[in-house]
Amino acid sequence: MFAFEQLNVEELMLQVNPDNEPALQFFDKNGLRFLDIEVLNSDATGVNASSCTMGLYRQHWQKEILAAATDAREQINSYPSENRALF
Repeated sequence: MFAFEQLNVEELMLQVNPDNEPALQFFDKNGLRFLDIEVLNSDATGVNASSCTMGLYRQHWQKEILAAATDAREQINSYPSENRALF
C-alpha cells in the first residue's frame, strides 16, 4: 500500500459518512477496518450528522501481506511439481 511503502506512515485513518455504503465497502475491501462512529447533533438546525472512522495500522497490514504470501505459497506447492514451473 502506497501510504506504508512510499510515505512510511504508521497508521492510515479516514472519516466517511456511514450512509455511504459504496465507500464503506471499498475501504473495507482495501483493508481498512471500522474503528468508531460519531454522531454529531446540531441543535440550531435540527440536523444530525454522523461520521464513521476507518483505519489500518502498518503492523496489521504487514501481517495481512505475510498471510497472503504464505497462502499463495501453499497453494502453489499443492500443485504437482511438473506444473509449478508455470509459476
